[in-house]
Amino acid sequence: MKREVVMKRVCTFLSCWICVTCVTPKPDVQPTGAERVRVQVSRREMRVTFPPDTAHSWGWIPRDWDRFYRSYLWGVGIFDEKGSWNVGVSIGRPKDSTALTFSSLRDLVAAQAPHVCGGEDDYGPTPMILCYDDKATASVEGGRVTLVLRDSAMIEGFFRVRPTYVNSFHETPYDTAQRTRFDTTRVEYIAPQIPAAEPALERRRREANENWSQRELHVAGREEFGAIWLTVGDTASLLMTKSRCSANVCRERRESMPAKGWSVDESTVAELRAHAVGDAEARVGFPGSPPFYLRAMQPGRTIVRLRGLPRDTLDLLLGRKQERELQRVVFVTRPIVRVALMPRRDTVRVGEKLEFRLRAIDVTQEVIEFAPSRVTLDDGETIQHHAGPEQLRVTFQKPGVRTLIGRLGVHADTLRLTVLPAIKR
Repeated sequence: MKREVVMKRVCTFLSCWICVTCVTPKPDVQPTGAERVRVQVSRREMRVTFPPDTAHSWGWIPRDWDRFYRSYLWGVGIFDEKGSWNVGVSIGRPKDSTALTFSSLRDLVAAQAPHVCGGEDDYGPTPMILCYDDKATASVEGGRVTLVLRDSAMIEGFFRVRPTYVNSFHETPYDTAQRTRFDTTRVEYIAPQIPAAEPALERRRREANENWSQRELHVAGREEFGAIWLTVGDTASLLMTKSRCSANVCRERRESMPAKGWSVDESTVAELRAHAVGDAEARVGFPGSPPFYLRAMQPGRTIVRLRGLPRDTLDLLLGRKQERELQRVVFVTRPIVRVALMPRRDTVRVGEKLEFRLRAIDVTQEVIEFAPSRVTLDDGETIQHHAGPEQLRVTFQKPGVRTLIGRLGVHADTLRLTVLPAIKR
């Protein structure tokens, strides 16, 4: 179970000055009495109350060079099914100040907005971290720092499986015992209660809609989608990427490339060749170094395929159909000598709808349609960019001079249009 693995460690991702700190929670080590951190959770809010602060002054003094960058910190570490989160407030000393003091603990806490940070901590070498500074509040009540989170959707995500403990942490620049104090704190569930966890099947269906992953084949050094376009004699190293998405946030990384399962439908159009050991091209995209590259042989259309991909852990967890094969359509053309924006126009009326396409012409003067071109429209105020083989549809709203530039590789063509006022009827 993923939660059992994640619960073995608490990773706190703190904004600004704090990076990643991991500790092992120990449920049997629990402060008591006045020193106890209290965590209360209901459907409407999570309230964290820390022990009274007994200091009589707050801030940094000039002689504290060894503690110059130490922070005041109060927070808790929580887990949901996607990773580790923390809710806290961190006040660090400004780098351009040699002395900074606060008249009260309330003024100190008010100096920095509390944060809610975290996300997926088990995907690749770099976590996917999200931070919010408008989800929680921090205050001082009776000498105790109190954190309150009132985002009901976030609270339900954190606590719907009713974890018994969270990790609390506290730091001050003058704590001589240790820099950051960690404690394992029992959660008190109070009314109104969080709704009971969904049945496994219903939860799996909902999460399958909210979370998804996708693998794709790409050409190293190119930002193109759809078909791969090559001219006769060209070569292209192939890379595999994997995107993992939650709601509308995605993270992409390059995947290790399998050495087996590759094929091309029509090897007379393009063929697969293995990179030689030590070949510079083979090192493109480390760590997903491509074992093969495509060589364009003659004009035509084919498909490159990669079969037998390993199962994706997210799809397995959510019971989703496995994506075991990738493919990309490959078009091979003769060398292109020029491009032309079509239709050729000098003038256009306000309100008139036009569709422009970049047409490529090869060495035999044959027209190549639907090549992956880029068209830029400059109206003097804004610049619009269009990429892909589809037509660029435009409607001009006011008179003036407009410039269209179409590009395909090293080739380009320019149109200057005079936009005239609409004809009055």
